[in-house]
Amino acid sequence: MVYVGSRKKAEELAEAIKNEMPFAASAYHGGMAKEDRHLIQQQFLLDEVQIICCTNAFGMGINKPNIRFVIHFDYPKDIESYVQEMGRAGRDGQRSTSILLYTEIDYIFPRKMIEWEFPTEEEVQYICEVLRTDDSDDVTRKRVESYGFEDVHARFISHYWGEWRNKAEARSQEEYINMVIKRRKGWKFNKLIQMEEWISNYNNCRRETLLETFGETLQSSVKQCCDVCGITEPLEDVDEAGDAAFPMMSWQDRLYALFQQQTHKG
Repeated sequence: MVYVGSRKKAEELAEAIKNEMPFAASAYHGGMAKEDRHLIQQQFLLDEVQIICCTNAFGMGINKPNIRFVIHFDYPKDIESYVQEMGRAGRDGQRSTSILLYTEIDYIFPRKMIEWEFPTEEEVQYICEVLRTDDSDDVTRKRVESYGFEDVHARFISHYWGEWRNKAEARSQEEYINMVIKRRKGWKFNKLIQMEEWISNYNNCRRETLLETFGETLQSSVKQCCDVCGITEPLEDVDEAGDAAFPMMSWQDRLYALFQQQTHKG
C-alpha cells in the first residue's frame, strides 16, 4: 500500500509504477465511482493487484493479512493516522515494513491541505450575508453548495450554522463559524507539528516514541526496529559482521530491490 496526499498523485504514481515496474498497480481515492472503488478493492484483496496507490479513503474495514509494505509517499497530518495506516501491514504475523519517504520541502503540502479543508474568511462572510438575506432557517449542505461552495466547505458551514442556531449564540453566525475554523485549524496544525517532530527526531527509537505518544512504554527491544536503531534492511537477515544484504544504494534502487525481493519469494 502506498499512501499519498491527493487523488491526482494516486493516479500519477500508479501509472508510473505500471510503466516502470513489473507489478499490477491501481489508484484508489474518494473521487472514483463507487463501482470502481469496489472492483479495485476486491482485486487487491485477491492479489490480482499487487500495489495500490491510495489516499486515506482506502483502508477502513480492509483486513488483508499479507500486506508486506505500507509506504507513505506523503506523510499524514497526524500520528494517529500514521499508526492506523502502518498497522495494515503484516497482519499475518510475518515480517513487514512501514516506510515513510520524506524531504524537507514536503512540509508545504500538508499545510496547504489543512488550509483547504476550511472556507476562507471571505467565503464565510459572503455565504453568511447571502443566507441572512434569504431569511431562511433551512441551511442545508445542498443549499450552500448551490452558491458555488465545494462539498467539504458546504458541509462545514451548514453544520456550524445549525450549531450556532441551536446554541442561541450572542455572536453572529459569521463570528461563530470563524471562531470554530480558528480553533479547529489550530488543533490540526498542532497535530501536524507533532507528526513532523517525530519524523525529524533521529535521536530516539521511533517505536518507543510512537508508544509514548499513546501513553504506552516499550516493554522490550525489537531486533528489527527502525532506522534510528540502525536497522537498514528490515526484511533481510544481517550476518554476524553486521553487513546488510544490500550495498549502499539510492533510496529509489533500495525500494526497487525490496519489491523485487518480495516478488521472487512469492
